[in-house]
Amino acid sequence: DAILQRLGLTNSGNQWRAPSFRPDLQREVDLFEEVIRMAGIERVPSRLRGFPAAGSVADLRHDNAERLRERLRAQGFSEARTSHFVAPEALRRTGVAAEAAVAVRNPLGADQAFLRPILLAGLLEAVARNVRHGAETVRLFEAGPVFRTAGAEEATALGLIATGGEGGIFEMKGVLRAAFGPVEFTAGEGLTLQVTGPGLEGSLRRLPRALAEDYEAKAAVYYAEVLIDGWLGAVPPA
Repeated sequence: DAILQRLGLTNSGNQWRAPSFRPDLQREVDLFEEVIRMAGIERVPSRLRGFPAAGSVADLRHDNAERLRERLRAQGFSEARTSHFVAPEALRRTGVAAEAAVAVRNPLGADQAFLRPILLAGLLEAVARNVRHGAETVRLFEAGPVFRTAGAEEATALGLIATGGEGGIFEMKGVLRAAFGPVEFTAGEGLTLQVTGPGLEGSLRRLPRALAEDYEAKAAVYYAEVLIDGWLGAVPPA
């Protein structure tokens, strides 16, 4: 009662009335705030109003993606963030038929005519920018969505690209095993190695010299791209 009186309220039976000079006291919560301010918030007992939510598939995918990024950074790779769009010329250079890519109905420009079906074009552009700035060794990765007209319309892929240094294909195999654990490499078409593992499917190869030179690379360029949705959604071993 003393606090209410100090606030200027008057008692009329079983009710308290706010004075005319306190137009800010319109709701119960306004009065609660004033009383707490006068009495001290430390005197209000705390109550547990919420409980931790159970983990979800989205949480698991996020945690696994962060774990993957940490492992790749530990192997000396830097993360790249490239556009989800790609130009027809970039598709042609990287050997992807336009029919396999999802066309954008109203693109803002020719360089945004398609959604990327693979990560290669964007990572090659990133390599070219690094080389133009004087980098002799480039190690980049990107984990993000790719879009296709066949099969799953959207999937999550990991792209790894490396040029310069002396590691070559053996370095890339080691990086993939460090990132994912048990990974198998089998001979594919030409000099391509097929990459398989729990929840993983992809390939590893040395890019053609002409393609590497198109993007200003001065040394051999090695590239791996792996679909990782299954791996992201799996509980990691203890």
